[in-house]
Amino acid sequence: EQGFLTEKKKISSIKHYETDTLKDLYMYNMGNVILQVTQNCNLRCEYCVYSGSYINRVHTNKRMSFETAVKTIDFLAAHSLNCNEVSIGFYGGEPLLEIELIKKAVSYAKEVFGEKKINFNMTTNATLLNMDIADFLVQNDFNITISLDGPRNIHNKNRIFANSNKGTFDLIMENIALIREKYPFFDKKISFNAVIDLKQ
Repeated sequence: EQGFLTEKKKISSIKHYETDTLKDLYMYNMGNVILQVTQNCNLRCEYCVYSGSYINRVHTNKRMSFETAVKTIDFLAAHSLNCNEVSIGFYGGEPLLEIELIKKAVSYAKEVFGEKKINFNMTTNATLLNMDIADFLVQNDFNITISLDGPRNIHNKNRIFANSNKGTFDLIMENIALIREKYPFFDKKISFNAVIDLKQ
């Protein structure tokens, strides 16, 4: 109706509505970072972007160094001066393969930000969750997103172990049940992410 798709309407420029505020957002109001701590994973989900079905994307043994994590946290601290709280996310691959790095990064972030509230987040396949890790996650008030595609028969079609092609549903549910025994409130910190496979 307004002629944007016709030759009659000449568009000289397109401008995002936040263009004028980008510098301010970047310099003083950056509220979160996500650290991809590894490109490795203990699963081989058929639809994963690292499954080999996408150009230049495969699982590798690349992992983030602590030095890189420190630089990222320092960068967030320097650019979040106007923020009352910040968020730091941990992602992979499977981030729990790098739990020691995550522990060090969390400790460092707490030193850097002092009294400022930090929201720690993680997306995980939950197969490596155990009570030691659960203790750490609870003590540091993590928000957890667990990848779970539905009931056993649906979940296990795609979300399989790398070394056995075995489905992961039962182990995930066992891990969650064990943690709930000690931390009944932990459910409130968990959300679930499901991938809908149109081929099923």
